[in-house]
Amino acid sequence: MLAGEQNFKDIVLNPLPWYEENGIHLHLGKTISRIDRTRRVVVTDDGTEARYDCLLIATGSTPFILPVPGKDLKGVITYRDICDTEIMIETARVRRRAVLIGGGLLGLEAANGLKLRGMDVAVVHLADTLLERQRDATAGTLLQQSLQERGLSFPMGKSTTGIVDNGSGEVGAVRFKDGEEIPADLVVMAAGIRPNSALAESAGLHCNRGIVVGNTLQTYDPRIYAVGECVSHRGVAYGLVAPLFEQARVCANHLALMGIGTYKGSVSSTRLKVTGIDLFSVSDFLGGDGTEEIVLSDPASGAYRKLVIKEGKLVGACLYGGPTEPGTSSCCARAASSANCAITSCSARPASATSARSSTTSSTGRHRTVAPPAASRSTTTWSRPGSWSRACCTACSTRSTLRHCARWSGPVAWSAS
Repeated sequence: MLAGEQNFKDIVLNPLPWYEENGIHLHLGKTISRIDRTRRVVVTDDGTEARYDCLLIATGSTPFILPVPGKDLKGVITYRDICDTEIMIETARVRRRAVLIGGGLLGLEAANGLKLRGMDVAVVHLADTLLERQRDATAGTLLQQSLQERGLSFPMGKSTTGIVDNGSGEVGAVRFKDGEEIPADLVVMAAGIRPNSALAESAGLHCNRGIVVGNTLQTYDPRIYAVGECVSHRGVAYGLVAPLFEQARVCANHLALMGIGTYKGSVSSTRLKVTGIDLFSVSDFLGGDGTEEIVLSDPASGAYRKLVIKEGKLVGACLYGGPTEPGTSSCCARAASSANCAITSCSARPASATSARSSTTSSTGRHRTVAPPAASRSTTTWSRPGSWSRACCTACSTRSTLRHCARWSGPVAWSAS
């Protein structure tokens, strides 16, 4: 919506009449003040009461606001709901300079949207690499270069110590620990979230960095369930939408008395929602002891692929740019989440794949780099030869395949489906 690709009506899941048609009593404009577990009643701030046999808590999360001077100035906002989005859209019409604090997924998506609306945007990030929790350093650097080409600037490794007043009670600049200041008409804090478990805590439910739930998404009160960003499952609080849907599916199964499904956690996979930038990671994409990394890097075309293999199984992947077949990302996610996932060379590899112009493959025991032939590194023609080598995952039933250049020598095929 901020990028102008959708409007409010496009993102509404169901219109208001849908709730009445499906027998759902919807209370709008009311805040739940307490849960009476003894009487099994939910009470709102205006005194409205609603009885329950089973209760589902989905209070989400609250944005983290940096505890710095000036955080309450006009023009300093977070990016969490539709109101924040509307403020940014209106500000972009009359102001010029925006500063995003936080180089995570949400911060980058907001920065891209504000840039598309004509603002000069700077993304302030404490780490030296963007998306350091979702990408390795190489993919983060490629992403930064791509966004810089779109006109965004990146003060990296900067610690924000204050928001400067312009003299009228509005934001005028952002100050860093080293004393540097950058001008700003709008400051958007996208520095993380915290599970919103206050209501559950006030009701006496066990909380520890979120509402603690078991594999059935039940809290310590078996009549009360919880899903989403407010939840802590096995010590993990998920801040992405995909795990929420997985939790909701299991929870709905129990609430409807339709089965005994269990939620055992989600494989963490992330995708940046910025048009024109294809970036995806899943599971253990950084690797470590006992793993082997298979890397294809072509800086000329901006393509980067890394698969992490452990004991013959795909355990993680990081993909950036370049051509991929539809379904590649979801296939990698399924493969990395399966205990039976294994990468095996396909016997259908054509003999013509090896030639005098074979790519170089270096191996140091845990890291392989698959590079294009030296003569073609200035172009992308090497990545689309006439014949493709393929690999198959024993855990996957789909036919989606990540295509790659077959002109390299080595016993391990780096693509997976």
